[in-house]
Amino acid sequence: MAKLNTSELADHYGKHRQTIMAWVRQGMPYVKKGGRGKEWVFDSTAVAEWREEQAIINATGGGDFVDEDELKRRKLAAETAKAELDLAKAKSEVAMVDDIQKGLAKVFAEVKANMRNIPGRVAGRLIGEEDETRIKKVLISEIDQSLEALSSSSLLTECDFEDEIEEEAA
Repeated sequence: MAKLNTSELADHYGKHRQTIMAWVRQGMPYVKKGGRGKEWVFDSTAVAEWREEQAIINATGGGDFVDEDELKRRKLAAETAKAELDLAKAKSEVAMVDDIQKGLAKVFAEVKANMRNIPGRVAGRLIGEEDETRIKKVLISEIDQSLEALSSSSLLTECDFEDEIEEEAA
């Protein structure tokens, strides 16, 4: 065990003094803290061990090295999460994002179709109408009718129908 100051340690590793101080900020061990005219003191053996640990951490992706017990724990946690998700699906407590997107696409297509048909449905009733209140009343009635039809529509997607068919066949 050799005790070295900052300059000696920098020379030993072929680094600048600022690099040594950066290592200290990263957690490199020291024997005696320097400052205000006092020299830092480092144990060369402890520093070498710390540098080896840092090299291993860097080589394994920043500390992602795990032992067999940790891998088993992670696998068990993943299997448990999957089982819980499968149970939630079976209870219809969750839905697949793709199924929701398909359902929403169907709903928005229905909204678009209904809203685009409003002018054709009301044009004949509004020809020659000059009463603004009556025009608004007719339009609001048609919009409400379109929205009511939408609210009573089914949001089942094609995937849901396939699942129901498979369940009935089983």
